Amino acid sequence: PAPTAEKAVKCESMKKLKDVKKVVIASFNVQFVTARKANAHAGGTSDKGAAYVHSDVTLKGLDDAILQAITYEAYTNFVNQLRANGFEVMPYAEYAALPEYEQMKGAFDASPMDDKAMFSGMPTRIFAPAGMPIVFYGDEVTVSTSSKLGATAAALSHAPVNVEPVIVKKTGVPIVRVFMLVDFCQINTSGGMFSSSASVKSKPQLMIGRESRAIFLFGSGFSDVQNVHLANYAYGNENYINAYNDVTTTGQAVSDAAANVIGILGGTGDVHKTKSYVAEADPEAYKILSVKYLGDVSRLWLEAVKASAAK
Repeated sequence: PAPTAEKAVKCESMKKLKDVKKVVIASFNVQFVTARKANAHAGGTSDKGAAYVHSDVTLKGLDDAILQAITYEAYTNFVNQLRANGFEVMPYAEYAALPEYEQMKGAFDASPMDDKAMFSGMPTRIFAPAGMPIVFYGDEVTVSTSSKLGATAAALSHAPVNVEPVIVKKTGVPIVRVFMLVDFCQINTSGGMFSSSASVKSKPQLMIGRESRAIFLFGSGFSDVQNVHLANYAYGNENYINAYNDVTTTGQAVSDAAANVIGILGGTGDVHKTKSYVAEADPEAYKILSVKYLGDVSRLWLEAVKASAAK
């Protein structure tokens, strides 16, 4: 059965939207995961040694044109969904013409941008629709601190998190901030200090991260920032992969499209195992499914927002 907003989405109070007729989308960031890395270990408390396993998966076969097209279609779908729910959407050019907008420009990032995420093991490439910058607010958990320096300087008067409430008060138009995460691979790890084995299992599977959200800004008060987000990851079952290969040494195809790296304790020495994989995407399938899943998520968001506003 199709997911319902009640089960798939968590939504804070949107009562302040009840009489709102017009909104503006101030930011629309889409973050695409381009590689996944994971580690697991077992043992280490006895003379049997420890097992350490590492697995990394790289996504290939896509270019910026594909990712930009996905971002544009996801943005267009969201605008149309807002309109279908009775909202007029202020054109971004009109928003960008406001004098307060000029104050924030130094905190914006050009699209696209790379976030190498050296410590999280999840490098990404981030896009905004053509004509819009990438805007960070400092609380994006899947974006590394070094990539959102303009946003983390929240004390600065030009930071978007400080200027946008001023714009809302001046125009009377609530601001919508959208952040969406597109992941390409599911990774599960197992092990532990008292386990006899450690494993990392990876499987190409397109999904929208639960970190994806839309924030509605009504002013500068604590209750004027309300968000709607996924309750969990939104998975898709359709295949978008042309090939999934073990490139550790041979480039051998992984027949079941799922790779398991296992280290088992034995003897007195430590066990170390490393595997590297490449997921070769079908660009058109990746695009079609990404747009579909992103549209499904934003539709569920707005269903929940509408229900909350009506309470």
